[in-house]
Amino acid sequence: MPKTAAILFTLSLFSLSFAFNFQISAQVKSNASATGEVAKDKDKKKDNVTPETKIDKPLSQSLNDEILKEINLFRANPKSYAAYLTDRKSLYNENILTLENGQKIVTFEGIAAVDDAIKEISISNSLKPFILSAELSKAAKDHLADMSKNSFFSHKGSDGNMPDFRIRRYLNISQSEIRENLALDRKNAREIVLGWLIDDGSAKRGNRKSLLSPTLNFIGIATGKTKDEKDLAVATFSSNNLKSAN
Repeated sequence: MPKTAAILFTLSLFSLSFAFNFQISAQVKSNASATGEVAKDKDKKKDNVTPETKIDKPLSQSLNDEILKEINLFRANPKSYAAYLTDRKSLYNENILTLENGQKIVTFEGIAAVDDAIKEISISNSLKPFILSAELSKAAKDHLADMSKNSFFSHKGSDGNMPDFRIRRYLNISQSEIRENLALDRKNAREIVLGWLIDDGSAKRGNRKSLLSPTLNFIGIATGKTKDEKDLAVATFSSNNLKSAN
């Protein structure tokens, strides 16, 4: 090979090698940059989580779905839940209810409240299922956040307002068409629903009435934790779902 041709061939190989290495280096830098941006985006999303989402996260959206499913199973066949309540009577020792997971609950009425629930639902007919409402769920989350932040358990909010006020932030509805159920320290959907049906210590059995109401059509659900890590659930009910103009 002539000397000039050899020099040109060597320079050509060097140029190809340099271009290839530069391309690889640029691709590695590009990938590293993209990974960094994804990491920044993830951190940014974490920082932007709202307090409501944080409160609702411990028990997860799946529990909200399970509560709705359990309530609608009951409404489809109220009489079938008499069997669950009858089985529950064996878990009582006077006014102490000991659940299958070992959790002990001090009740006000003992088995008497269970018998009262069995008597009522044994003669109840099937009802149409509740429809999940985003507006009612917002009202439920508002109250859940208030109870969790301010460490109380009551229908009356820390601002002195009642369920009708909270629900009317989102719906145009009268007080007579509104109900709210609360549950504390119940571990799963069935325990929550059975607790509402028994409605221990409530003379008016308001929680049970919510589940048996033929005029209520919509429901909102929120779940979370108290400051001392007890499970907390709120269900709000209404007859219509007409959005508020506010």
